[in-house]
Amino acid sequence: MKRVNKDTPVLVRADEVTQFKKVDEVWDACRKLGLNKVVMQVRQ
Repeated sequence: MKRVNKDTPVLVRADEVTQFKKVDEVWDACRKLGLNKVVMQVRQ
């Protein structure tokens, strides 16, 4: 597996049609990799 820079910024974007389960899966994957700079942007 490649090394991951834990300070790489990650932007998770979602809108009203995005299933929350998918957002949660991405969020969990980032957390498992130890990423420190994960933010969420939502659009209504």
